[in-house]
Amino acid sequence: MNKFDWQTNWKEFCCSIANDIDSGLDDEAISKKYGDKEVLWSGTIIKNEIDQEYSPGLSIDMPEVTYSLNNGKYILFNYLFLKVDKRSLASWKNSESEEIVNFRTKLISSNGPFSGIKFYMWDDDDKVIMGIGTRESYREK
Repeated sequence: MNKFDWQTNWKEFCCSIANDIDSGLDDEAISKKYGDKEVLWSGTIIKNEIDQEYSPGLSIDMPEVTYSLNNGKYILFNYLFLKVDKRSLASWKNSESEEIVNFRTKLISSNGPFSGIKFYMWDDDDKVIMGIGTRESYREK
């Protein structure tokens, strides 16, 4: 698999996303660009929720990156929720909060009618919030 720098470097991913927003790409175009690509990143487990019935996964604190956008707003990158399924569940057993982990996951291009990567912007707030859908999340050794 050919990898782009952003697939193995969280900060490069954040920079690439910010550049895409500044160049006018919308959620759908950004989701198509990054969706269905595997990434290899690391972060700190905030909460292990792999035993949840409807949405098992892990809340991950990512290295904080902030970018100022051309529209005067800023985007703060610092969080991921890793979706865990039956195939990847065993790799996360005994994972604990505050533990730094290496992981691989696939970014999704869509979730039903919704974009896999979504940006939330409000007129009265300078902050942009990003949501990223993931699947097939495995802990790496």
